[in-house]
Amino acid sequence: MRSKLLGVLAGTMLIGFVYVLMRIAILPLESGDAYPEYSSLRADPRGTKALYESLAVLSELSVSRNFQPLPKLKGSQAVVLLLGERAWTANTWGEEQLKFYESLAAEGARLVIGFLPEAPESALRRHGTPSVGVPALTKRWHLKVNFYKGTIKEVEAAGSMPRETNAFFTFEGDSDWEVLDANEGDDATLISHNFGKGAVLLLTESYPLSNEGLRAERDVALIDILAGPRQQFVFDETHLGVENTGSVGALIRRYRLTGAFGVAVLLGLLFLWKNSTSLLPQAEDPPSATAQGADAQSGLVNLLKRSVQASELARACWDRWKDTRALGRPVSDQRVQQAERELGAGGRPIDIYRKIQHILTEKT
Repeated sequence: MRSKLLGVLAGTMLIGFVYVLMRIAILPLESGDAYPEYSSLRADPRGTKALYESLAVLSELSVSRNFQPLPKLKGSQAVVLLLGERAWTANTWGEEQLKFYESLAAEGARLVIGFLPEAPESALRRHGTPSVGVPALTKRWHLKVNFYKGTIKEVEAAGSMPRETNAFFTFEGDSDWEVLDANEGDDATLISHNFGKGAVLLLTESYPLSNEGLRAERDVALIDILAGPRQQFVFDETHLGVENTGSVGALIRRYRLTGAFGVAVLLGLLFLWKNSTSLLPQAEDPPSATAQGADAQSGLVNLLKRSVQASELARACWDRWKDTRALGRPVSDQRVQQAERELGAGGRPIDIYRKIQHILTEKT
């Protein structure tokens, strides 16, 4: 019975531990911490879930997320939002990537590429690696992404999530990009270019689209500019690495749940092993019959029954007392003689024993 209770207790503790472990593993997914910055699945200040849900509640708009490869959006007439790109990577885009963006827009999409807010550069902090030759962004689109220089203190003050970006656009040669918004220094932060049926918009001041930015100040004018006349919105997640592969193993690897899954499997195997075998040696089967004499008193009674007859019991007790007389309280010879007379008178052993005990212990 005790082993069963211990087994139930161990099973309950194991289930509780696995539940807590899974909650710890799943909690980042529920809060969105496991997703990249500016993901529409992320609910903390660094995500854009508030923007997604705010647009989704409007009945006249159609809002969705894209988890399929970006080329499958060709032909879409929606506002395709690629938020969370690093601004410095734009100077490393290849010509094929720019052609793809042009084709996506030419077939009807309004492609909005929003960059993460960037802290100012310093002598100890540079964005990416220096490009070799003229970037494709400059050769094909005649523009470049630049950054304000700043001191180390300014970089540290900006923190890991700046609210104001230090990135801006400059144009090279004959550029037909339209400036839709600029910063206080009159440098372009939102530009647009038409390609066929659609357009490509580049945005460096994307902080107002984040959950924190939308909570602090609802920049409806910016959202209206990005949307234009379109009523369909597609939040692309694949450019952030969040893609629907259809494989559970791929999802475990992507969200770094391999360790939690391995621990859960190991605990399950240990639980099965614990309930299937014991680490202690196998106990021998108990004897079929129990021995008489469970305690010292029962053992003494059984010993007397086998060794001394009932009629001789009083005599045996008296002889044993005389052998140990010197160890006890002194008793006069007169009392000893009186006790021997009672012993010789006969009777039940218990009566004789009590009379002798009274004679030897009576106070004078």
